[in-house]
Amino acid sequence: MAANDKQLVLWFDVRKGMLTYSMYGSRNGTDGTADCSGSITQAIKDAGGKPYAYLYSTVTLEPYLKENDYERIAVNQEWNAQVGDIVMMSWGRSMADSAGAGGHVGTMKNANDFISVDYWTGGQQGTAVSEHNIDHYLATNQPSYFEVWRLKTSSSSNNNNSNENINTETPTQNLGDDEMYIYEVTRKNGKTEIWFMNGLTRWYLPTNEAVATAEAQLKKYGRSTARMRFNHDNYQLKQLEKSSKEIK
Repeated sequence: MAANDKQLVLWFDVRKGMLTYSMYGSRNGTDGTADCSGSITQAIKDAGGKPYAYLYSTVTLEPYLKENDYERIAVNQEWNAQVGDIVMMSWGRSMADSAGAGGHVGTMKNANDFISVDYWTGGQQGTAVSEHNIDHYLATNQPSYFEVWRLKTSSSSNNNNSNENINTETPTQNLGDDEMYIYEVTRKNGKTEIWFMNGLTRWYLPTNEAVATAEAQLKKYGRSTARMRFNHDNYQLKQLEKSSKEIK
């Protein structure tokens, strides 16, 4: 089973405004904090990838990428970026020298924009997920080394491979083909929760920014932003929760 490129990006999108940067908490967002490599490990797994043995660092992430059918397509060179490309950076000679704050990793949201969990705002609360033009990001942070990984089921042609025209593109799941909607739940204690349903995955939306991001996804794929509403003891809600995966 391979991760889905668009689901990978969505993992970060729905957590805008929710995560605070820290290398010393959960690292994958479960306690509201995350770092770059912990979040990308969790995102790959939640996007359909294989279970991880532990939350990897930028030094140890490579084997997990290979296990999930990613391949390195560029090193220290321009490339034709695609949704879901994973970009790893080091301020040393290679990723082996990227421990701690010496490295970074994130994914391409589109051909131009890079999204990740980072320290861009100096660790301000709820600002860890940020996106930037990749050229600007590289020019501003000036890593001495970077490499790009892509799923083998995506197009692997690289504009620097002038002697080859490789196209390994195969049909992949379209995010917009899945059932997709926002719903509200009134819990037994009277608290109202807002959730984003996409396929067989439920994403908790704790902030207005997270809700706005989910609504933008609905509009992008021509879906209604009208919300379904359930009481905590609703039978349909119980079946929905039983048959889907929760991301909170």
